[in-house]
Amino acid sequence: MVETAERGFVLHDPSVIEDAMHASLFDGANTEHFTCPYLGPDAQRHLMAMDMLPELIENAMSGDLSVQVYAQLWRARRTHLPYLRTLMHRLDAQGHHEHLLARLCRHVSDGGKRPLFAKKLAELESRGISL
Repeated sequence: MVETAERGFVLHDPSVIEDAMHASLFDGANTEHFTCPYLGPDAQRHLMAMDMLPELIENAMSGDLSVQVYAQLWRARRTHLPYLRTLMHRLDAQGHHEHLLARLCRHVSDGGKRPLFAKKLAELESRGISL
């Protein structure tokens, strides 16, 4: 689908089946895939909210977009609450990452300023999960 383009970039959340299937159609040698796990079906909205989409587009247009540039921009997820909430819920649902979940909650709860994370951390600590 992008055979005539010099380079093509595909960003998608691999956990969204439709997006993963659609992204798999772009498999040329000139195509790079960047995953955005835990953003859901509306990744563009989240990338805009993290203020990384304009820089992604600029880097792609200038030919400077690389795995390293994407990784640096993708770090914005570390402060994006919708991403962090989804990550927390997925870790909690899996049930076997309690220490990792506690570390996430401690990082995000910010001394109790984020009640959802603080509550989950208190619950984990009451069950004896400590760091």
